[in-house]
Amino acid sequence: MSRILIPRGPCCSSKIVASTDFESYFKDIINDYIVTGFTIAAQCPNILAVDICTGRGRQCGLYVENSATCTLTCLAACDETFMYITLNRDVMCRPCNFTFTTNLTGCIPTDSQNIGSATTDCMTVTSVCNARKNFNVGNTLSPVGSITMFGGTIATVPSGWLLANGALRSKSTCAPLFNVIGAQFGCCGCCFNLPDFRATFARGAPCGVEPGTTGGTDCVTLTGPESGIQAHSHTVVNFMQFAQAGSNAFEGSCCTVTGTTGPTNATCAHTNVPAFLGLLYIIKN
Repeated sequence: MSRILIPRGPCCSSKIVASTDFESYFKDIINDYIVTGFTIAAQCPNILAVDICTGRGRQCGLYVENSATCTLTCLAACDETFMYITLNRDVMCRPCNFTFTTNLTGCIPTDSQNIGSATTDCMTVTSVCNARKNFNVGNTLSPVGSITMFGGTIATVPSGWLLANGALRSKSTCAPLFNVIGAQFGCCGCCFNLPDFRATFARGAPCGVEPGTTGGTDCVTLTGPESGIQAHSHTVVNFMQFAQAGSNAFEGSCCTVTGTTGPTNATCAHTNVPAFLGLLYIIKN
């Protein structure tokens, strides 16, 4: 990767920086994304191999370009192989070029971004899935661990963000995120859980309550005290009257009956959520 000329102000000279400097300047504000290309297609004749076409994108803040179609061979049979753009570094840890790498886990390696996957049977590629071209969606100054609502679909979650669905993630692969949120949303061995915002509202944590605490319910059945039907009494006056023969006067007797009833609970639950519009929550990785 060649040196890059960065324009300066009118009173300052331009500065030529190495790619490693450019990475340090822009890695945190220019997320990894594909501009165009890097499309995966089954090789013809169809064997356990794919072709990756030309393409352009950003990786760790650096511009990457594939100027000729490349071939990935020896894909695993009867499995799904995930494919990545991966930066290579020299002995001084400076980025020097990039290659295409693969794995079967779907966990994105360091200095890499996913470009798609291929599914195979015992002899051929049966299907390919190309990563979305997100055109720099979500490239903001959001710090790692930021959570935001996203109006797209699961398939269009931007690079550098993860779906906040409670999934387990590797502590080593997602080390920056784990260093921020830790195990407050759950963990298991070498993995930790992402926050789970499926069918859940966010609420500011009250004073003294740790983030990650959950509560509330979708439906509720009210008790007597909650519904306002408290313990109370009734007084009934019962007049028994009759007409005296040959007289316009009435005679009779009355009695007072007092009864007490306790609080009455509701018998059916009711929905306990306001009107809503469903959106995805995503977290900055």
